[in-house]
Amino acid sequence: MKTLKTLKQMKAELLAEPAVKAEYAALADAFAIAHELVAARAWS
Repeated sequence: MKTLKTLKQMKAELLAEPAVKAEYAALADAFAIAHELVAARAWS
């Protein structure tokens, strides 16, 4: 049976590609805002 990769393993593998890493970095601000919105809704 094939073992599934963890999210941490998949992220490291994908971010090893320069193009993917650049796009990920470009979207960091948007993801940070989304994270804060979700966190704020969790408290209300």
